[in-house]
Amino acid sequence: GGSPPLQKPFVFNDLQMQEVLFDRRAIYAKLEGVGVPVPKHVVLEPGSAVVDEQEDYIEVDGARLQKPIVEKPISGEDHDIRIYYPRSAGGGSKRLFRKVGDKASQFYPDEHESRATSGEAYIYEELLQTE
Repeated sequence: GGSPPLQKPFVFNDLQMQEVLFDRRAIYAKLEGVGVPVPKHVVLEPGSAVVDEQEDYIEVDGARLQKPIVEKPISGEDHDIRIYYPRSAGGGSKRLFRKVGDKASQFYPDEHESRATSGEAYIYEELLQTE
């Protein structure tokens, strides 16, 4: 006798799902679709969005987020994530990157404006403060 046939094989390398994992917009939509809470966020699509960035907030198509905000490239493979702080807290920004030695971020005290006008797509979300 042989083995019983597999009814529902488990897929380890689902390339279609891999594409979803690399698109932060799709991940947020999937999480929201199954009721998983995500930070308050806006998606900036280049060319079509109206952006108003001030010292203490960024507004994309009328949706306002108070700084500090996290700016993430749409591609999950792009790890150039930045945090922008409000001028009321001293301003500046922090760049996060894959750990090199004992360092995973760099603060830029004079860099205040996001890359919203760069022509690239980004997700902006409110920074979740931890205790």
